[in-house]
Amino acid sequence: MLRGHVSLVQWRPRRLPTASNSLWGRVLQNNRRALHTVRPLPYSVEEGLGRFMPPQALKTVAVDYLGGLVERLNNEIRDTELENKKLVDVIIGAAQQENQVLAFNYGSLALNTSFFLRQLYSETHERSMSYDLRTAIRTQYGSLAQLKSAFMGAASGMFSSGFLWLVSDSRGNMGIVPTFGPGTLLIRSRSHLAASDADFKRPRSILDDVDADVNPVDTGIPAQTALSDKLTALNYGDVLYPLLCVPIYEHAWMSAGFGVWGREEWLRHMWSVVDWAAVSQNYTAAQPPAPGKK
Repeated sequence: MLRGHVSLVQWRPRRLPTASNSLWGRVLQNNRRALHTVRPLPYSVEEGLGRFMPPQALKTVAVDYLGGLVERLNNEIRDTELENKKLVDVIIGAAQQENQVLAFNYGSLALNTSFFLRQLYSETHERSMSYDLRTAIRTQYGSLAQLKSAFMGAASGMFSSGFLWLVSDSRGNMGIVPTFGPGTLLIRSRSHLAASDADFKRPRSILDDVDADVNPVDTGIPAQTALSDKLTALNYGDVLYPLLCVPIYEHAWMSAGFGVWGREEWLRHMWSVVDWAAVSQNYTAAQPPAPGKK
């Protein structure tokens, strides 16, 4: 699996019950229920990611926050019909059950945070960007600097917590889309989306435990009003694929030492640690194979 495409959240199936009915046997089995675990990062937490994610901030987000989400998710799904499912299937299943709101929230936030961390790297350079992605950015935004400016502007317009995503459709059209609260691009839960009327799913290669035929689920929740007319006017296709995302949560920039009002300054440092090779792979994964290729 290529770097940048493997989720930090790893699914492990629950072991089947043993023949022993002793209390010790049941206790051992319960201790083996590590349903979802957090994979090691491809970079060092102790070294951090520059000014954007110094060591303490990276530990806060990647260890304390993500680890806490996974722990709480496991607690919610243990002894339910969701406990032996993969993360994506847990989110899809929980989205359709009113009594699994917390499981959906924890799972969705874990998925988003995992994807965010996987598109960063300690040693990165814009020269690692693919020709196709560079051409698309130049054609649609004018330059990488203008794309960054548009992304920063969209972030400034978010007055609720959530994630901001750079996305592409299967025709290569790019856009910037926010999701709110526990919203994710995997599920068409339109109460958490600011886009107008699109279907959402991820590239198949982002998570190693996703079936190729997984489709977005329509929860039937009405759409929210878009952040701006420009956002709703973007020429998206029917399906959007995330290329990178960033959390718009105070704990992210405050743990990096930027203070309550330091979001904009913190985001400026993100571009120095974006893994453009991983983003390029995501962009390629969104495009249909050429005729005659599989």
